[in-house]
Amino acid sequence: CNNLGVIYKDRDNLDKAVECYQTALSIKPNFSQSLNNLGVVYTVQGKMDAAASMIEKAIMANPSYAEAYNNLGVLHRD
Repeated sequence: CNNLGVIYKDRDNLDKAVECYQTALSIKPNFSQSLNNLGVVYTVQGKMDAAASMIEKAIMANPSYAEAYNNLGVLHRD
């Protein structure tokens, strides 16, 4: 469902993207890509605290996940 979430995000259907990422995380709670992607959507929605939490969880789940570090930096920069 993570990939479907990416498609929904790319089509600006953010609510459906959130649903997909949450479904993916209900199956695999430490899936770093879904955690990161959910954080990105929360960033776009202006939910900065939730975004930071998800991206930080992505980093904890996969400490070598460079994209998550980048997204966290962008979040704190803005």
